[in-house]
Amino acid sequence: MTTPNNTPQNGERAWSAADATAFDQAYQLLSAVIAAYSARIGAAEDAGTIEALRNSRRPYVEDRRSLSAADQEHIRHIREVYPDLLRRVREGGA
Repeated sequence: MTTPNNTPQNGERAWSAADATAFDQAYQLLSAVIAAYSARIGAAEDAGTIEALRNSRRPYVEDRRSLSAADQEHIRHIREVYPDLLRRVREGGA
């Protein structure tokens, strides 16, 4: 399991096992989206396509870096929306 990148601060509640599991699933989805973009970058043949794919990948890298187990609403969004995004990226869209 991936460890949440920040710990509860004063006044924040401790994370439950369900929160940690949801965080891990969201983190893994973000990693899979990033990997799918990276695979497409590796297969791209022209600089313009490579740059466009890198620009498309960047928000997901930043999102993964800042992901917090305390933001369960965002984690829920990732878990609901990103499986379809991952499929589209793998299929050459998005």
